[in-house]
Amino acid sequence: MSIRIAVDAMGGDHAPEALVQGAIAAAKANQELQIILVGQIEALPQEADLPENVTIEAATTVMAMDESVENLRKKKDSSIWIATKMVKDGRADAVVSAGSTGAQMACSLLLLGRIQGITRPAIALTFPNRHGGSVVLDVGANVQIAPEQYLQFGFMGGICAETVLHKTNPKIALLSNGTEEHKGTDEIIEAHQLLKESDLNFVGNIESRSI
Repeated sequence: MSIRIAVDAMGGDHAPEALVQGAIAAAKANQELQIILVGQIEALPQEADLPENVTIEAATTVMAMDESVENLRKKKDSSIWIATKMVKDGRADAVVSAGSTGAQMACSLLLLGRIQGITRPAIALTFPNRHGGSVVLDVGANVQIAPEQYLQFGFMGGICAETVLHKTNPKIALLSNGTEEHKGTDEIIEAHQLLKESDLNFVGNIESRSI
């Protein structure tokens, strides 16, 4: 079964060249990928010069890296908006962007919404280590969250570890300034208790060196 990925070809420090090169390399390596490059036509290669499983979707504007996300509603013809809307419309299965994180997060919230039971989005990264890697979240979408949102992140991180890192019953830990239950802010202490009472494989607090 093919996977359709809409790529914001105009997003990122080295767009569109780096995005186009990456898309072509991925398409050649995996014929099951159907990649749609979303961007300004004049900045992208001709479709005749692309692999058969790479196509182009036109966008007329771009969200700059340092541009306020408040402008997003005025730029519904931007590459990031159109690429995300393709997922909403069922024309793509996923969207990838190396552009403005704020713009991508705002697009996702406005067009795709939240998963039921999840009240705040999170950005996840995989950190390589000797045990096959760890998923760390949130790494930038939120400044402060409530205790129950730490629990929600625990569930999301666990699913990510299962699907991306192929972990079975992954361990869930809470990052704090000490391993003891009483360490951390009031929110961390309450989050620890919620995680402890959940059916997650919660192993307690960890310090950053343990990631």
